[in-house]
Amino acid sequence: MNLKRRSGLILHPTAFSSPYGSGDFGSSARGFIDFLAVSGMSLWQVLPLQHSAFDSPYDCVSSCAGNPLLISVEGLLEKKLLRKKPEIPGFRDDKVLFRRVIAFKNRILKEAFENFKPDKCFEGFCEKNSAWLNDYCDFMTLRERHGSPWTKWPFWARMRREPDMTRMREKNSRIILRHKFIQYLFFSQWNELRLYARKKGVKIIGDMPMFVSRDSADVWAHKELFLLTKNGKPKSISGVPPDYFSKNGQVWGNPVYDWKAMKKNSFTWWKRRLGLSFEMFDFVRIDHFRGFYSYWKIPAENKTAKKGRWTRVPGLELFAEIKKTYPSAPVIAEDLGYIPKPVKKFRMKLGFPGMKVLQFAFSLGDKNQFLPANYERNCVVYTGTHDNDTLIGWYASCSVYRRRNIRKYLGEVRDLNSQMMELAMRSKAAFALFPMQDILGLGRKARFNTPGTWRGNWSWRMEEIPFDKARSIKKLCLLARRK
Repeated sequence: MNLKRRSGLILHPTAFSSPYGSGDFGSSARGFIDFLAVSGMSLWQVLPLQHSAFDSPYDCVSSCAGNPLLISVEGLLEKKLLRKKPEIPGFRDDKVLFRRVIAFKNRILKEAFENFKPDKCFEGFCEKNSAWLNDYCDFMTLRERHGSPWTKWPFWARMRREPDMTRMREKNSRIILRHKFIQYLFFSQWNELRLYARKKGVKIIGDMPMFVSRDSADVWAHKELFLLTKNGKPKSISGVPPDYFSKNGQVWGNPVYDWKAMKKNSFTWWKRRLGLSFEMFDFVRIDHFRGFYSYWKIPAENKTAKKGRWTRVPGLELFAEIKKTYPSAPVIAEDLGYIPKPVKKFRMKLGFPGMKVLQFAFSLGDKNQFLPANYERNCVVYTGTHDNDTLIGWYASCSVYRRRNIRKYLGEVRDLNSQMMELAMRSKAAFALFPMQDILGLGRKARFNTPGTWRGNWSWRMEEIPFDKARSIKKLCLLARRK
């Protein structure tokens, strides 16, 4: 990939300020794009926008459907899909209360649907996206009737038996239409926001999890593409093996793909999924990219990841198929953790840039791959990702040895965030990206996600956009010759 020197920020839209309990695609999102532009930056990494089951955007009920939480109420009022401004419950400005916000947004969207009249644009959207949209709307309708997970639904619904499914669609046609309407709203508002970003010279980096949730429309509708029992339960699940950080490894629990079946149908499911992402975003970061070379396959009954095994994947054949339709295939490969040489060669053969994280740079001596002196140009440097602590929180927990190494490269630590940002900016990496929390100089309480924990993640919200910092950021971009 021929990448120009760029810089930008990482922020999920739920973190924007809004009176409606969660950030969305409304005026604050446009304000954030304005901030990037006046700061001299040209990248926004949005993290996954798919319909998440609860708080984590990496745990989705569909690999393609957008998250209704991100639909702007302001946009609904502008289109006259709401007759008056809704009454707002007592939401917090600093934190997303997911259960309350989801319930509020669902009520608002039902009201908007009652004021909607399908037109040719809506019909065109439904036809274009029918390959995933119809399954998703069936799934969501059955979920409303029978709850979650789908493996506990009646047999006919689990197995999608006819003529029962046809009768279900006839009986629940309005509910199905409502879910199509919600997706139409999501993609309409997203396309408008992306057009605004383009006018401001801002490119958007999307984010794709390697695996999908077992309780998802994808697994329900395409059982043949996953290693499942007859009852729909996983035979094997995903994770990573034991390492320095975890003696038992990590059990993620996602069902794993049946790559033989995927190859047999020319990777149609992947082409649809990646194709939609390439249409939505300028670049796509793929989480756990090494899973396209081999993945850690764990027997489903295991409680730890100790007894898994690495299983090869036809990744080169997959991307050969992808590049027939999308020759540029603008992928950023998340290749953190232990990555053996064959996996590195695999990524390099595909030409995709890997990732470097500065928080990992100050140990293991001068040969540490995360030190800027050791970067190749075709990479993306982060001071930290959504899974890391903020820089201030990270530095507070650093050992005496690590702090000594930090001073070796930064000199006296006067303004940690600015100094680390400058170190990343001046590196030879093509892209330099920074969590918004570090621009704001926030501590540990503003951390987005702590891997391996299940409470309090993804709820942080930004109270206001710091336009007063734009001038100093722009000066640094100019010095580093970045956009």
